[in-house]
Amino acid sequence: MKTKALNTSGALAFAVVIGTDSALADGDLFKGSIQYDGTATPNPVVANGGWANSGTQLSWDIKYDVAGNPSFPWLYTYTWQTSGEPELSHIVIEISPSAVEVDFLFFENPEAPLDEIEFGSDGTSGTAPSPPPPSALPNGIKWNTDGNPTTLTWSFRSTRPPTWGDFYAKGGPSSAYNFGYGNPDADPPATYIDFDEVLPAEFLHDGPRAFHISVPDTGLIPEPSTYAFGAGLLGLAAWSLRRRFMRQA
Repeated sequence: MKTKALNTSGALAFAVVIGTDSALADGDLFKGSIQYDGTATPNPVVANGGWANSGTQLSWDIKYDVAGNPSFPWLYTYTWQTSGEPELSHIVIEISPSAVEVDFLFFENPEAPLDEIEFGSDGTSGTAPSPPPPSALPNGIKWNTDGNPTTLTWSFRSTRPPTWGDFYAKGGPSSAYNFGYGNPDADPPATYIDFDEVLPAEFLHDGPRAFHISVPDTGLIPEPSTYAFGAGLLGLAAWSLRRRFMRQA
C-alpha cells in the first residue's frame, strides 16, 4: 500500500473545544449511515447504474479511544457496500483543508483490499465519472481499492474529531456521492462542547445534516504535550510508502 499527495485548496474550518472529561455519547455524528433511497426527495445518495439501489450505503463508526492511542485518539471506521455492480474502484472522504498526513495514523486493514491512499483536492482521474461530483472536494483522503470489492470496511486513527462533510465513490462507469455535496462546498458545523447525556442538535443526522457524512475536522489535540509529531510519519514509513502528485482530470 502506498500514498500520494494531491494539490490542496479550499476552506473548511470549525471551532472545536474538547473537554478532557467529555462523555461522547453514541450519536449520529459518531455512528450512522447514508443510503440510497429512490423514494426520498431529495435522495440522500446521488448514484447511477448498478449503484442506484437501496443496497448502496456508506456507514461510519467513530470513537474517542484515547486509551488505544493517546497521540491519535480518534478511531474512524467506515463501511461501503452495494448490492450491484460495478465494484468499488475508489472512495474519497472529505477532511479539513488544514489536515495533513501527520494528523492521521494509517495501518493495515486485513479485511480491506486497499492499494494506495491519496491526500488533497479530489481529482477524478481515469474514466470520466457519471454522474460527476458537483466540484472537487477542498481536501480529502482517497482510498484506492485492490480487487474492486462490493463491500469495504477500513479504519484509521487521527488527532482530528468528526464533523459533517462529503464523500465521493467511483466504480467503472458508476459513481455515488451524498446529496449535500455542493458547489461551492458548505457543510453543517459541529462545534465541540462538554456534554454528558444530551447530544447537541448539531450532532444529529437530521435536517441538512442528513445529506452529509461524518468526516475528520479541524481540531485540537486532546493532549498536546503527549502528541508524537513523528508518529504519523513512522506509521507511513512502516509501509515504505511513496508520495506523488495526482493530476486533476
